[in-house]
Amino acid sequence: MDIGSFVLDWGGVRWALDLGMQDYNSLETRGLSIWNRAQNGQRWQVMRYNNLVHNTLTINGAHQLVNSESKFIATSGNGKLQYAITDMSAAYAGQLGKSLRGIALFKGDRAVIRDEVEAGAGPDTLQWRWLTTADVSMEGQHTIVLRKNGKTLRLVVESPVPVTLRTWSTAPAHDWDAPNPGTVLTGFEAILPAGFQGLYSPGVTGREALKTGSAAERLG
Repeated sequence: MDIGSFVLDWGGVRWALDLGMQDYNSLETRGLSIWNRAQNGQRWQVMRYNNLVHNTLTINGAHQLVNSESKFIATSGNGKLQYAITDMSAAYAGQLGKSLRGIALFKGDRAVIRDEVEAGAGPDTLQWRWLTTADVSMEGQHTIVLRKNGKTLRLVVESPVPVTLRTWSTAPAHDWDAPNPGTVLTGFEAILPAGFQGLYSPGVTGREALKTGSAAERLG
């Protein structure tokens, strides 16, 4: 349940990370049925094994659909703009009408993560999450500032609807979850009205606030 997730490195720092797996023995000795891969199986109640603690979308607090798959629908590897776009719609069937994610790396110190979504019957709560070990602060209503090892990365959110910048705890949700010291989830939350169609284009830069509109258009 990590479709759409990514890691991001810049300047020798890993800014967006993945917690990795939890030791199976630590779960089996507590009696968890971790080999049951059904949608409602206990495996997906383990914190590290669902989308809520990955760098991807969560809709209405629900899990992605475990039997879904995501295919890359476009890629480019040229020197000026490298990107990949994946269709995540199947992972959110019944939650969203459509979900496309594109990630673009620009020469230098810029990147764009663009999500194109269509809401369902609505209203739906979209949470866009980013897992980090950096120090997190908010700058205005649309910029999240990450600081680590003397470097600064800014995450600038462009959205067609109001967003609320947020952090979420990575403390174990259950007594069987492994600890995640030094980590925090950051990102934003938005309410999607019924029938909503639009783009979210968080851009990251290590130098200055990125105006993501033009970058998102070039990705398209």
